Amino acid sequence: RRNNLPIPSVMIALLVTVAAARGLAAPGRIPTAPKPSHTRLRGGGSMDFTNYIATGVAGRLALSGTAAFVSPSGCLQLIGVPESEATGESSLAYTRYMAASMLTLVAALVAGAGEDFAAGPVILYGSALSLLTSIPNLERLGCPKLPLMVLIVAQALLAALTCAGVIDKELTFVMTAIWALLNGLQLHVLPELNPKLYGMNQELSHPAHAMLRATGSLMIAAGAYLFALRYKGHAFALAVLLGSLSTAALKFGFFDAGSFGGIARKGAIVEAALDTALAAAAYMAYTSDLAEF
Repeated sequence: RRNNLPIPSVMIALLVTVAAARGLAAPGRIPTAPKPSHTRLRGGGSMDFTNYIATGVAGRLALSGTAAFVSPSGCLQLIGVPESEATGESSLAYTRYMAASMLTLVAALVAGAGEDFAAGPVILYGSALSLLTSIPNLERLGCPKLPLMVLIVAQALLAALTCAGVIDKELTFVMTAIWALLNGLQLHVLPELNPKLYGMNQELSHPAHAMLRATGSLMIAAGAYLFALRYKGHAFALAVLLGSLSTAALKFGFFDAGSFGGIARKGAIVEAALDTALAAAAYMAYTSDLAEF
């Protein structure tokens, strides 16, 4: 059976990443993040709109990522992919990988809302778990396990040494941001190169091709978020992240998944409009902070 995976075990592992993000973001663990963004409401008082926006975005991504991980073929068919393509091995493998990467971004948002340097190790842990949970599907495509295990151990070890204070947190943070941007660009621009790098010779199906591009977009958004978080604070970083997701949604709907049907295109337009509006709200919170400062 194509979808036969130990779903409870791998989902628990991914949820542990989110829990670790909250633990790493606890006060006193790492340097203090920039001042949170507040926007004054009519009638007085203040509300942290940045955190509300971040929570809403994280919740939406968590739901989408969980659904795509648990039922990749069902989600693909929902956006118009024919069943024969949606149930293919490469479609299942790379849709699950995209979903796990989306859940990693959720964990990074949770960590970034508390302490900026925590997001670096969290992304490394999440990336390692994304690869680990993809092994059962990738194995069916003929992917050797050794290169995957080397990368998994390297990412987890770097994250662990950073959390233990052996490696400088800021150095790991910047390295993770650069890696996310470069790896994301490679996946987005040359998705067909990725299977060859791991010793697979199978052709990518159209859905698998689109999912690898989507994964690349998520990594690019994560890298941009980390750099903005480091230098401009959480509100600005959130605006950058949402702007990246909005651009990626439009490209996915009109180019990468254009042949899937009108459902994919309409969904992408709605998602892009929502992300653009939220990005504007986050940027307004950022400029409000600058004015108050």
